[in-house]
Amino acid sequence: MSDLPDPNFIVRYKDELSIALDTLIAIGTIGAVVVGIFGVYIRSFFIKPKLTLEVDLKKNTTSDKETDVPSPEDSQSRNIRDYHIRVNNAGKATAKNCQASIDEVYEQREDGNSWELKKRLFSVPLLWLNDSDSFHIRKGMSSYIRLLHVQEEMNSNNSADSSNSNQTQSNPTSMSMIFCFSQKNISLSLMPGTYIFELKVYADDVSPVTEYIEVFWKKGCSWQHLDNKQCFNIRAISEQEFKSRKENGQ
Repeated sequence: MSDLPDPNFIVRYKDELSIALDTLIAIGTIGAVVVGIFGVYIRSFFIKPKLTLEVDLKKNTTSDKETDVPSPEDSQSRNIRDYHIRVNNAGKATAKNCQASIDEVYEQREDGNSWELKKRLFSVPLLWLNDSDSFHIRKGMSSYIRLLHVQEEMNSNNSADSSNSNQTQSNPTSMSMIFCFSQKNISLSLMPGTYIFELKVYADDVSPVTEYIEVFWKKGCSWQHLDNKQCFNIRAISEQEFKSRKENGQ
């Protein structure tokens, strides 16, 4: 008894096999069309950016001196420090048109227990390191949002008395802290105190991510105290803590 297939099988069932083959070809054609039309959307569903925020307090500190104001004998020294929020893209695609914004800033009242709305900003964008209000972050890469700009100014007078012609006298310093908004007509300066706010980062084809942040600036804190967390600190807080404090202001 032979194990070979019946040579008459194909002839006998040629119509059925032809229909089956045509069906497979049609299915393959339809599948190719579907992939061609919807492939980009299917791919974007599985391959997308993934953003995370990190309050790592990257600091850029610079100083400069202007010698032409208010007179040749006087000079004005300026120390500058910018605090940043790190944005990471842990996804599999570029996060396009990333923007960061703050809607509201709350300030702690003098009683230390309640909060009040200091300013409502309506999603004003913050600046990125390249001084733009939007940025593309490639997969596996990071970038930084400019959050706060701290500046100290000090006027110095060069005394030319007979005892010491190189003696320099410094006037008391002043320190200011402002948010780094991209719109020049919007400004928000912070005085010593405690503040909380909600920072959101948006990008194309990805859900917004949020970080809740507290800024603490102790009264009397000057430039040399910026690295002392008992005098000045920026930290992330939980959503629950943010909402609890915010409710105490209503």
